[in-house]
Amino acid sequence: MIYYSISGGEPTLVKDLPERLAYAASKIPYVHLVTNGSTMTEDLARRLGETGIQEISVSLDGLPQQPNPKEDWTKAISDDGLSWENHVSDLQGWNSAVVRQFGFTGIPFTVLVDRDGNIIATELRGPQLEAKLKEVLGS
Repeated sequence: MIYYSISGGEPTLVKDLPERLAYAASKIPYVHLVTNGSTMTEDLARRLGETGIQEISVSLDGLPQQPNPKEDWTKAISDDGLSWENHVSDLQGWNSAVVRQFGFTGIPFTVLVDRDGNIIATELRGPQLEAKLKEVLGS
């Protein structure tokens, strides 16, 4: 196995997720986490960054086709059993500050970050992404 993607529900609800990801990253060359970001804290982001995984995807909430984005978002929180009191989303979809900060132009949008937190490439897809990953991962 050369690629492993973890998603569905909200994976960051798993209490020992960083430890599980670190184990997966030690066995599999490319590990990918998909999250809605609702549980993300600075500490969790740091711990996830230390796992050795190669990719984290974060969804955007509040897209134009959602007539009631806040209602959809709060329903998802309830459905996923996210019972703590603090949840964060600007519900701005493509108008989100994160979109502007990283210059997202579409989905998927890749941001490759090295182990020191430096952005080393953006907007790579297909063969270009594959070539860059081989270069970075040394395979």
